[in-house]
Formats: sequence, structure tokens, C-alpha cells
Amino acid sequence: MKNLSFAVSTLLAFLILLGCSSETFESPSQTTYKTSLGKSESSLKKREGAFIGPLFDLETAPNQDILVADVGAGVSNRFGALLMSLPGVTNISAIGAGSVWATTGPGGDATADTGQALYRVSNGRARLIANLFDFEAANNPDGQVIESNPYSVVSLGGNAAIVADAAGNDLLRVDNQGNISL
Repeated sequence: MKNLSFAVSTLLAFLILLGCSSETFESPSQTTYKTSLGKSESSLKKREGAFIGPLFDLETAPNQDILVADVGAGVSNRFGALLMSLPGVTNISAIGAGSVWATTGPGGDATADTGQALYRVSNGRARLIANLFDFEAANNPDGQVIESNPYSVVSLGGNAAIVADAAGNDLLRVDNQGNISL
């Protein structure tokens, strides 16, 4: 039994080491790249440390780009190059090639309409899908103080997303036409 346990542990360690990458990266200031959100290679240079921050979320796009929710600027790549201006972005969830769902938060006051919303970001443009504070004010699902803090979004594909609203204490299903249900 000891030999079997040792063999399994050794095999597992070997597989972990085999899976580790020795990939090297060029200095971000010297190269260009293509992105998953529709920006052209020539329009974006990698910029080291260009985040305005704070950083709220990470997401992997279908083409393996690392996307960052930079609340101070919008959706950026892992090097800080801005892909889509959307100040206040708190969370992102990939839909497919070139598109993400993105939430914006309250910016400090969850009891006022300060931009709490769900957006669809595609090809370098953001389209407002739903004002989540308006939904909270009209429905107040938890019956408590009217407040909205959408902090997380999960893609259900291109037709809908689920948003977790911490202050509203609810999960909202929002379709791509802006219809919201609990």
C-alpha cells in the first residue's frame, strides 16, 4: 500500500511539473497585441503598470486574454492597457469572442442611483442593458432599505446574465433587452 501511495504521489508531482509553463514574456512596453474586445493591434501598446485601480475582477476571454475590471478606468488587459472605458466597473464575465457582461457599482453610496448597472461590452463599445438601482427602487425585493451594489456577474451566454446585488440582497437575471427577474 505504501508503494502504491508513493507511486501515485510521484505521478501527481510529475504531472503538476509537466503542466507548469516556462513561457517567457517580452517587456510590455516593447510589443503590441490583439485583444478579444475588438481593439486593433496597432491601436493598443502594452503599457506596464497603467492600471488606475482599484482592480475588482479578472476574467479569461475565450482567446485566453486576461481581462481586468479596473474600477478607475474600465476593462483593461493584464498589462493595464485600456480596452473599454467604463469607470466604476466592478465585475466582468465573458460572453464569447469580443463580448463581456460588466457591472458598475455604487461608487460609495449604495442608497443613491450612482450608476449601478449592467452593460454589454462588445467590439470596444459599452451598451447599457439595465439600470439596477431603478429595479431596486421599483421592486425592493428584500423589503429593507433601498440600496444597490451589483458586485458580481455571470454570463448565461449572449442572451442573459445573472447579477449578484449585495446591497439589494438578491440575484437578478437580466436578459439582453434589459428585462430583469429575481
